[in-house]
Amino acid sequence: MKRILFLLLLFPLSLFAQTYSVESIPADLRNEASAVIRLQEESFEVLAVGEAVKRIHTVVTILNEKGDKYATEEVYYDKLSRVKNFEGKLYDANGKEIKRLRKSDILDVSSHSDYSLFDDNKVKQADFKYANYPFTVEFDYELVSYNTLFYPYWIPQRDEELAIENSAFTVIVPATLGLRFREMNGVGAVQKSEKDGVQTYQWQVKNLKIREEEPYVDFYASCGPAVLTAPNQFDMKGNKGSAASWKELGQFFYDLNLNRDELPETAKANVLKVVGTETDPLRKVEKLYQYLQQSTRYVSIQLGVGGWQSIPAATVVEKGYGDCKALSNYMKAMLKVAGVTSYTALVSASSIDVLTDFPSARFNHEILCVPLAKDTLWLECTSQHADPGYMGSFTGNRHALLNTPQGGVLVKTPSYQHAENGQYRTIEVFLDKEGNAATKMLTHYSGIQHDDYRSATELMAGETLKRWKIQRMRLASFDLNDFAFEVGKPVKRIPSITEKLSLTVRKSATMSGNRMFLSVNQYTPWTLIPKTLSNRQHEVVWTVGFTDADTVTYHIPESYTLEALPEPVKLETEFGTYTAQTVKKGETIVYTRRLEMPQFRKPASAYPKFVDFCKKIARADRSQAVFVKQ
Repeated sequence: MKRILFLLLLFPLSLFAQTYSVESIPADLRNEASAVIRLQEESFEVLAVGEAVKRIHTVVTILNEKGDKYATEEVYYDKLSRVKNFEGKLYDANGKEIKRLRKSDILDVSSHSDYSLFDDNKVKQADFKYANYPFTVEFDYELVSYNTLFYPYWIPQRDEELAIENSAFTVIVPATLGLRFREMNGVGAVQKSEKDGVQTYQWQVKNLKIREEEPYVDFYASCGPAVLTAPNQFDMKGNKGSAASWKELGQFFYDLNLNRDELPETAKANVLKVVGTETDPLRKVEKLYQYLQQSTRYVSIQLGVGGWQSIPAATVVEKGYGDCKALSNYMKAMLKVAGVTSYTALVSASSIDVLTDFPSARFNHEILCVPLAKDTLWLECTSQHADPGYMGSFTGNRHALLNTPQGGVLVKTPSYQHAENGQYRTIEVFLDKEGNAATKMLTHYSGIQHDDYRSATELMAGETLKRWKIQRMRLASFDLNDFAFEVGKPVKRIPSITEKLSLTVRKSATMSGNRMFLSVNQYTPWTLIPKTLSNRQHEVVWTVGFTDADTVTYHIPESYTLEALPEPVKLETEFGTYTAQTVKKGETIVYTRRLEMPQFRKPASAYPKFVDFCKKIARADRSQAVFVKQ
């Protein structure tokens, strides 16, 4: 009966879907689009607290090669879900059907990545490869789920290059369960009805032209009209819980992993041996964290109750490996033996933070939080080289859900200021008469600017590490003669690494007649020029602050004398500060540059000024000194 009701609700849209001729698409929707969604019907029906079915019917016209990705459908599932009625059709430009999807056309493969050894997750994939543009594809499928922790996010215009002719979203849910939802970016008010104890929520968008891409914007602001939905009550493989508040959601995850932090007696004895006579809680944490890094390794394990329940700490002791949940739980277990309280914390290891006023389990990683008397220490338990207390770009500056015996607590992980994320560089350049250079470079990276280099030195060595470094250099033609890295001691829990390079740079200076032209900033040039926008709609967001400081000493060949130096530049703006100057010192010229850009969030109206600031930095970085041959 509910299925019939659903079909009746969407009957007007199905009438629209009877013709898929490209010519019937309004011209303003086709203009500059890569693809047009002709018809998209998505429904999510909650049959019971522990069962739901998502139904998808999508018709997309692919206008050019850039739109090929929309000719592919992927349906992810696991042991708590199953895919039904996966069908597809291919139409030519006139809307004539030319192919139907066969069962043999549908791939059914594991969705795990290279680092995931144990995984319940799978994906069904179907792809209509067709070379004659434009063409249209149609997909239908149902996904039955027995894990109702996740309700769908409806984002019909998920890319700027995608136009929408007609898209509808329907949620059908028992009135006893209700629905929490968030409407975003002008999606339009919900149409709600209730009959026989069943609530129906409907949203629809029509005739959405492509959007202008806006750089440096929050995800939720950039995704176009959207509806986020979430459950009040849910069931995951017989484990019932509530997501109505962060407290209740955290309580569920705490209870799901209760008593899985027990260690065998031999492991407890080993913990006490590692701690020794240490009484300072911080030192206990540091010792056990180092032991964790030395004795375990990370392996992705997407098994268990929806992938959310940790394997027991005793299993980690036995196997020597675990995923983020298992390693965090194991560290928690060791700290408990040592008399130190800690809590696991769920976090999103992506650029998309959770919405603090909309509880939802949109997390994909777990870390450990250790409250101490004077501070709180955060531990990334999957890393074999991270310093205790440092989160970095992976999990820093975002919200995390602490799972405590009293329920969940939403907190913020550490944020790193622009002065802490530093790149401090000293360079000595010896130019010859042909403009080639022998260069010695010493760079000190700290905070988030150290992250990639630290990871590279832990994961690579020798020629592999050398090739990685060469690829990151911005010089046109050079040889990397020698290189070395040295990890520094953290200062106030901010890690650092020092890099030493020896280079031979060809054509560091260009020759023209009896003159030599030298670009004074060859090693850290600013190349970021945001595109000009006609009508920016959203705030300008710079998420990671940093400080770059360079001192470059150029030794000039004896046969050349200085003719001209760049003028000093000083920029002080609401987005950051920039200074650069070049001075003559004896037989050398010394170039100094400093750029400081803190995190910021500015109104859309400030965007042209930000673009202008970037252009001025790039222009100053292209400055040249001129020398004349005697």
